[in-house]
Amino acid sequence: MSLGQRMGFMVGGTWALANIVFMVLLPVVEYFGTNVILKFTPLGYLCSGAFGLFIVLKAQRQAGTK
Repeated sequence: MSLGQRMGFMVGGTWALANIVFMVLLPVVEYFGTNVILKFTPLGYLCSGAFGLFIVLKAQRQAGTK
């Protein structure tokens, strides 16, 4: 696959995952309201950063570097 195709898959996968998260949150928004979701938005960024850090540390362990 060319670089453009690989990047297209990455961007498409990101959008697909984001859409799934929004579909999961829809019943929560309908029950509690949008204000509750907006107050917990920073928690999503924290989880994303922690997952990214986990991936970096795991890759370093597999490569044998610290």
